[in-house]
Amino acid sequence: MSPQVGYDLLIGICLAAAIIVFFWSLDTVRRERVTADLVISPLPRRRPRVDMRDAVDRVMQPLTDVLSERSRRAGKVTLAENLAKAGMRLTSSEYLLIQVLLAVGLALLGLWLFGIGPQFLLLGWAGYIAPHFWMRRLQAQRQRAFNDQLGNMITLLSNALKTGYSLGQAIEVIAQKAPPPVSDEFEVVTTAIHFGTSVEDALAGLAKRVQSSDLDFIVVAILLHRKVGGNLPEILDNIAETIRERLRMKREMGVLTAHARASASLISALPLVLGAVMYGITPRYFRPMVESPIGIGMLVFAGVLVVVGNVLMRRLSAVDT
Repeated sequence: MSPQVGYDLLIGICLAAAIIVFFWSLDTVRRERVTADLVISPLPRRRPRVDMRDAVDRVMQPLTDVLSERSRRAGKVTLAENLAKAGMRLTSSEYLLIQVLLAVGLALLGLWLFGIGPQFLLLGWAGYIAPHFWMRRLQAQRQRAFNDQLGNMITLLSNALKTGYSLGQAIEVIAQKAPPPVSDEFEVVTTAIHFGTSVEDALAGLAKRVQSSDLDFIVVAILLHRKVGGNLPEILDNIAETIRERLRMKREMGVLTAHARASASLISALPLVLGAVMYGITPRYFRPMVESPIGIGMLVFAGVLVVVGNVLMRRLSAVDT
């Protein structure tokens, strides 16, 4: 066996191992639920044997602790809190492991395809930041779903209070009856109250986790009611009507700006599709763009311009109500 064949075989084995561990980690999202660094820390679970997740935690936990402590000192959101906001049922250790495996796997793939050069560094960097963008996307989706359900949630809370339930019992009704992600967040609030946290502190923790301006109105109204009194169901009904009207206006504005957002996606995808078609039809004609330093620099510069143009068009068409 020649050294080149052995080198290629080693790279293939590393890529296969990275892909297997990556999809195993994604499968844990479906099978288990992990909520870390919320108001109440989960109780430790007894396991009959040490599994792979325990090994991952032992290896990666010191690094996650250092990063979390640094984020707390800087007043930033920790990685565990970001994962909870995104609804990703992964621990911080597993998330960092996925980032490292993707970075190493794509870097080895770039090294195998292009050799030593900027290509394998760019692929490794793309593999490292890809989970971050995916997490941000899930956070935005979860945020939109939570805001869309707020109107019905307030109505359910108001009706529970009108029937004579206490505020704690009404919150428990939401945790049981509302759809996720509202039920998931209020289940954390209910658990915190059961473990001795005051309603005020539990709701303040909810507002900090979700970071929704509409939810802030609700929490402030509840906290003021507990201090000065008043007709809380009527206040909640008024807030629910206001939130529904804002959502209706936001949907109408979204329809009006759909053309601009579609244009941004089409214009951004057109150079990629055209480049792939040209490389597939006439590889000799397009090869200098991916082999010469000038061509690679032009591609990087064009990619930066495409990203900047897409961001600007989406910012101009964004609806903020």
